[in-house]
Amino acid sequence: MQASPRVSRGGFVVIKLLVNGIVCLLVRKNLKWKDVNLIGGHEKERDQNSLTRAAYRELWEEVPSIRNMADLSLQPLTSEVRYGPVLSRSVGQETNYEVQFFLLKINGNPTNLLNNLGARTLNVLIPQEEILKNENGRVSGLILFLNRILPEGIAGIPLSSPSNLNPTGRWADRRHDQLEFAWS
Repeated sequence: MQASPRVSRGGFVVIKLLVNGIVCLLVRKNLKWKDVNLIGGHEKERDQNSLTRAAYRELWEEVPSIRNMADLSLQPLTSEVRYGPVLSRSVGQETNYEVQFFLLKINGNPTNLLNNLGARTLNVLIPQEEILKNENGRVSGLILFLNRILPEGIAGIPLSSPSNLNPTGRWADRRHDQLEFAWS
């Protein structure tokens, strides 16, 4: 008799920004799997069985530049949904993921979110249309799942902020074809 798939719970955050006139998602590289995923991750005991808390904690851990920003909130995009069973590459067994997706809403000026990320961050800004095309297969299954379950897909998710950002430093003055999707 085969054991039922393991269960893993997680909270994930969509950060959708208009940068130099281009709708982009701030996502995170996974160097081990050579793909990108949403900001977020597995629920821990300290999250007290709350995927909202897990999403906030992961946001603070993975996007430290957000810690100095005021007037942020997470708005649920979905209720808890099941993704799977899929083979978990990290544990090598079939896993059902119980996940919830949130939109980061930024009511203040979000420019510092990008300006203060730092050169060594695993966070990358990718045009929404590149994520949806997924021509190189480097978009995580979780992002593709979210795109399938939302009535209007990821394209229907509102922006995190209405501002058209013109960041300095790493993403300053980049055209559409210059925004990152590199694995250097």
